[in-house]
Amino acid sequence: MRFSLSILALLWLASCGDDGGAVSVDLRSDLLSGVEVGRATIFVDDGMRETYALERTTALLRGVRVARFEGISGRHTVRVELSSPSGERVAERRVTVDVRGETVTTVVFTRSCLAVVCPGADSDATECNNGECVSPECSPEHPDRCGSSACSDTSNCPMPMSACAEAACDEGACFLQPIAGSCGAEDVCSPDEGCISVSPDAGSPDAGDVGVPDDGGRDVGTPDARDASVDVAIDVFDAAAPDTSGFSCAGEVEVSDATPLLDSVPGDYGSYARLADRPSSADFRATTAFSLDESELPRVGDCSAGCFGPFLQVRGDVPGVVDRGDTSVDIAAGARFRLRFAISMVGRSRRAFVYFESPACVNCPSEGRECDVDMACYAPGNEYCLECEGRPGTTCACIDARGMTSPDGTACTVLLGDAIASGTCRGGECEF
Repeated sequence: MRFSLSILALLWLASCGDDGGAVSVDLRSDLLSGVEVGRATIFVDDGMRETYALERTTALLRGVRVARFEGISGRHTVRVELSSPSGERVAERRVTVDVRGETVTTVVFTRSCLAVVCPGADSDATECNNGECVSPECSPEHPDRCGSSACSDTSNCPMPMSACAEAACDEGACFLQPIAGSCGAEDVCSPDEGCISVSPDAGSPDAGDVGVPDDGGRDVGTPDARDASVDVAIDVFDAAAPDTSGFSCAGEVEVSDATPLLDSVPGDYGSYARLADRPSSADFRATTAFSLDESELPRVGDCSAGCFGPFLQVRGDVPGVVDRGDTSVDIAAGARFRLRFAISMVGRSRRAFVYFESPACVNCPSEGRECDVDMACYAPGNEYCLECEGRPGTTCACIDARGMTSPDGTACTVLLGDAIASGTCRGGECEF
């Protein structure tokens, strides 16, 4: 009987160990929530995915719970991608976690890692902690795997450039945090630039001390149209080629690998103008399937410290072109596309982008609107107003998806440099 009970116990434990686990993901960063970063996208093994809105009131410095994934166990990789309020990728961090029952892992991204490219000499040190390349096993839960990068006290941390901020060592990570009362009521402290103005309507972030992470703001629903480009569950190499047989693209260039794409990249990656005025490549058609990785792109020319990227992004619905959600884009045989190049500013840093978009010979999808300037597709409303028509942000913030002016009293938000300003539409303008 004792032997039989032991066997039953082992069978019960085995049945509970396969898919009965769950991992909760906490995020900490000293990047300004709602100002420098506006959204976190969380992946498990580049498959399961959740998104979390980072608002001005999000206690990102203290820590916030951004996702929970159930029905998994064993060894997995959690990846968090941080995007700016305008949707451009700012940073990402991977953590390897062993899921056993209820598991919590903390993903930390510090400002000191913005200018660091990993891996370096050690090919296994693919992530950044406190400005040094480390293994993805490094986390606050496993500080012993962070090597010499972990701080022991504040004296190990770099000092901020701004007098309104101070350094703090917490759980082995160096954070640059605002000094209470150092900026006005309508300002926030940027450790790089000092006190910067934001709208008072947006609220003030709670820097706080370390506590239980906030659990609000998580979006576990169906991704919106702009999220669709990072739906990594699609494998274009197994999918049928996109049907563009009805289109006649005069002058398009047939490509079988990434070489012609790389040759088309301008040295300065374009300008800060509206997207429709930024340089683009010829129209391409892929004759075979291939991939393009950010590491293959040429560095930004004529750029000293403070330049980051280049980064790859897929704009809108481009059949056969899939952003894998890491650093690469997969291109299926038959895919038609073109590239557009841009420079954007985040803080004092220049960030270079290469966008995949539909070529001029392919009609816009029903939810898009074609621009007469560059024949590209833009989301109707705010994006079309900004990128195609080049109208002021305060005007475009009050244009709805039908292209109509929003009624007075409608809430609106505008990206002003590094800051998100919230206001109300009055006479077709967003007033603060």
